Amino acid sequence: GPGAIELVAALRAAGLGAGSRVLFPAGDRARATLADGLLEAGAGVERVEAYRTLPLAVDAAACAAQVDRGEVEAVTFASPSAAEALARALDLNRFRHLLARLAVASIGPTTSAALAALGRRADAEASIATFDGLVAATAAALVSRIPTVAGGSPR
Repeated sequence: GPGAIELVAALRAAGLGAGSRVLFPAGDRARATLADGLLEAGAGVERVEAYRTLPLAVDAAACAAQVDRGEVEAVTFASPSAAEALARALDLNRFRHLLARLAVASIGPTTSAALAALGRRADAEASIATFDGLVAATAAALVSRIPTVAGGSPR
């Protein structure tokens, strides 16, 4: 995504190029953007699978009950695979129904695009793809759902 493109540009500016060697630990579902950018810069890339994304076991009825009881107000997504796994685990219709009732925050544009493809746009997206950024986006998503009075201020 955009973060990988920016990282390659920063590495090039720092001197990455022909003869450089890069160890690239990545997940089994990692996009090729970063590795491709490093190769295009002339670097040798050794990609190592550092982790695997595994299926998620979710009790859909328990999730729905927690939302119904008001125990959950927001959901955060730190990767496209997390959004896709939850949609599969709940089934797409239940995923859309439950998330329509919650504030939804995304860690960045790639994850937001995955959410949109699943039928639920993020209410807020982290301005920087870190967990601090995701916390700030979650707060913004929650605030965006507060009803306002005629003057535009929260109730």
